Amino acid sequence: MTKWFAAAALAALATAPVAAQQQQTPEVVSSGGFLLGRGLYTSCISQEANEQLACRSYMMAVADSMAMHKDNGWAPQSLCGADNLQVAQLGPLYVEYIRRNPDKIDWTAASTAYNALAESFPCARRN
Repeated sequence: MTKWFAAAALAALATAPVAAQQQQTPEVVSSGGFLLGRGLYTSCISQEANEQLACRSYMMAVADSMAMHKDNGWAPQSLCGADNLQVAQLGPLYVEYIRRNPDKIDWTAASTAYNALAESFPCARRN
């Protein structure tokens, strides 16, 4: 039952950003319809609870995707030492990344979220 619930929750999260993007202005969405970093940043700095939830949910989905790629052997581990990461930390983590890297605000939100997490929780490099 727990696996079914997790799968249903991930499916719901996967479709939610698409619906939200349709209501966003062109400067928040790329020509391909993908959420841009500035759109995620706007959600993460918002004082509105639903926007903050959207920010945290998006970041959690990216973190889950990073773990899934590692678990399935599709990519090396890219998120290390995040075992005690609290969901409430995800928005501020993203905001700080964008403030340090303003030149990346027009990259896709997925790319900037991935980079923010990987930079915050780096894995040891193998030589």
